[in-house]
Amino acid sequence: MPLPSAAQSALVVAAVAIATATVLLPFPRTPPRDRFADMVLANGTIYTADPARPFADAMSVRGGRVLRVGTYESVKELKGPRTRELNLSGNVVLPGFIDSHVHFIDGGLQLARVPLRGVRSKDDLVARVKEAVRDKQPGQWILGGGWNDDFGGDGLPAAVWLDDISPDNPVWLSRMDGHMGVANSLAMKIAGIDKNTNDPIGGTIIRTTEGGNTTN
Repeated sequence: MPLPSAAQSALVVAAVAIATATVLLPFPRTPPRDRFADMVLANGTIYTADPARPFADAMSVRGGRVLRVGTYESVKELKGPRTRELNLSGNVVLPGFIDSHVHFIDGGLQLARVPLRGVRSKDDLVARVKEAVRDKQPGQWILGGGWNDDFGGDGLPAAVWLDDISPDNPVWLSRMDGHMGVANSLAMKIAGIDKNTNDPIGGTIIRTTEGGNTTN
């Protein structure tokens, strides 16, 4: 027996409503088993390097790659039965540093020493060392670096540049690449280096003549 037209219309409306509801229902956010995180890091301060959100408190990792960074509530959705959870106890997590031959530690130490990067003349170098000597007690070392071979007609720096302004302080100033340096006479005396010292294996002591005397 055929349904009345009103009943048919009601069934069609119901079918459309069910189909629409099915389409609009949100997909479950639970990841497939092969997308669970290997590790979840929680309860930390995680630096993201994203200016819009520089810090987060949780992160998930899988196969050596970061899956998600954010709140613990958002990250824990990627936890599976084999996921290891690490409580950071408030410690900081930073992205891995890639050292492209920048001498990371030496570069950091150099920030606390006499800065000579960009020095273009003997007078400029001497002025910077002289300023550093004023803040030191006799016997304290003056360390610096960053100079390059661009002193024009002044040539390479030598001990005689430094002796008059630092007679009571040993001085060592390394070149930008760290493969050369200049020391004053007091520093060389402390190191046991004089005009009779042989060149080290693989290196050279550059000797200059000032006033008839040979200096290093």
